[in-house]
Amino acid sequence: MVCAQWQIEPRERYEGSFDGVQTRNPVLFVGNTYDAHTPLVSARNVSAGFAGSVVLEVNGYGHSSLAAPSLCTIQRTSAYWLHGTLPEPGTVCEVDAPLYSNVTWGDVIQAAAGNSTSAPSLARRDVQYIPNVGRIFGQGRVW
Repeated sequence: MVCAQWQIEPRERYEGSFDGVQTRNPVLFVGNTYDAHTPLVSARNVSAGFAGSVVLEVNGYGHSSLAAPSLCTIQRTSAYWLHGTLPEPGTVCEVDAPLYSNVTWGDVIQAAAGNSTSAPSLARRDVQYIPNVGRIFGQGRVW
């Protein structure tokens, strides 16, 4: 990884254990099934160190869930950020845009807002909580 080659030392560095970490709120980890840079097994390994955490798997390709437009992922992450609700352990979200399909996050957001019939939609009340996704990815493909 490129960042491992940086010739700088952090001012602060945590050197403690990551086993059985108790956080104020449970942590949601999100990982793609086919991510060569941050493999899903790594998300599961890190999650194992945080009590009560869950891994949400996105059944897609590319580095990070942002590479794989998915209404399921938006719904699960929105529920987490809004209400602290974690998905059930073992939840796998399917991708709504096949790789190289020319379907953009903007298309998926439009479907989420109910402006398209090509994909299942979120409730309109939920869409207001994801404006950053639309703003950031509405301009085109992310892969």
